[in-house]
Amino acid sequence: MAGPIVPRAVYKDLVPRGLRRVSVATLGGRESFDIEYYVVEVRGLIAHKPPTPDAELIGVEVGLEIAPRPWVEMCRWHSGPLDRPDDPLSRIYCTSPAQGFCRQHRRSERALYDECFGSQGERGLWACKALDETASMEYAVYLTAFYSPSAPVKVGVTRRFRLLERVAEQPHIAATAVAFLDSAYKARLLEIEIGRRGIARQSTRKTRITRYIRRMEPLIALRRAAEEASSLAGENWGGKLFAIEPPGSISDPAQPRPGLKFTLEGYWGGLLGLRTRGATIWVKSGDIMHKTSLAYAEA
Repeated sequence: MAGPIVPRAVYKDLVPRGLRRVSVATLGGRESFDIEYYVVEVRGLIAHKPPTPDAELIGVEVGLEIAPRPWVEMCRWHSGPLDRPDDPLSRIYCTSPAQGFCRQHRRSERALYDECFGSQGERGLWACKALDETASMEYAVYLTAFYSPSAPVKVGVTRRFRLLERVAEQPHIAATAVAFLDSAYKARLLEIEIGRRGIARQSTRKTRITRYIRRMEPLIALRRAAEEASSLAGENWGGKLFAIEPPGSISDPAQPRPGLKFTLEGYWGGLLGLRTRGATIWVKSGDIMHKTSLAYAEA
């Protein structure tokens, strides 16, 4: 087997598929929702081969396999800008072993961003303030809906230009933006307050993908939450809903088994579709990203 490959991101296009009306049954009749749909067209994986830090594209036609364990996790820093889209093939990745960020990059803008929106309490808010001092960006506070008896609506924050990409990374039936802010600190405070008031949850667990992916009832809760969250931000909700349509082969995620040979077939909701022996299995992208988890498949 050749040397390890570290996958860093999915190289994909989000292609508009038009507006579609969805009807949901209620106690009083039916409610209709207009949703702008997109589909994912996967072009490959952005990856590099240590010790080389340069990103390259591994296309969907290339045979790969899950590498033997143990895997080495690598620092998540790369040279791309944080405040605007970039060409992922021009990135230079850090090759230092680390969970999250290495010592050299733990105070980089990218690390501050992750800590701001990924940490709880004062430490996370400190990172938000530090990020505002070093970077000027616009942030989107958004909601996603997915069937769950306890928490059908989730709140999140992302950079405005990545809103569609960020939603594509999560299981959902629909999403909407509720506020746009020019401060990471203010955006994080709004996210926390939306969660504190019970309008939406800041985190949810979604493991039964196939059972609930066609359940549209959460659209009613999403509309109500969007109106309340926008009002809390001092804005009127625009009513725009959008979604990334799941592929027909989607299934609940499996564990990536070392030795599994595959080609990359799809991506949706943070899951990678791996084509193997005439079937498609889905794994969580987070299980293999930023690790020495792949290799070229041996003939």
